[in-house]
Amino acid sequence: MPNADGGPDAPSGGGFWQRIKPALVRAEGEYSFLKGLTVLSVFGTLIGAYFQNLSAYENKVAAQAQADLTAATQTFAETSSALAAPLSLQKQLIADYHNAIVAGTDAKPTATRRLMRMRSRRPIPKPMPS
Repeated sequence: MPNADGGPDAPSGGGFWQRIKPALVRAEGEYSFLKGLTVLSVFGTLIGAYFQNLSAYENKVAAQAQADLTAATQTFAETSSALAAPLSLQKQLIADYHNAIVAGTDAKPTATRRLMRMRSRRPIPKPMPS
């Protein structure tokens, strides 16, 4: 049985393979730059995919940073409003006490100072053994 792909048993009259073989060889010679173009397009695709992935990662990081900033701002607002009232009261208390000492309406400022000095001279109590 004759081989239709142009092998050793192929008929001498030529078959399908024998007819297109010269055209393929000629096309391979004329269009050999397509081999390099294919490799170049594969590299171009890989580079494009890398930058697209990098851009997506940057967008993800930016969104996470925005969420973190929003949470930090909210926490700061809650904390500062919680501390505002005690600090304001403390400032008012110190100012009122200073005004009382200056005006002389404090009962005995020297007695208070003496009491504080006495307390500071006392030995520190030791904890009770368990």
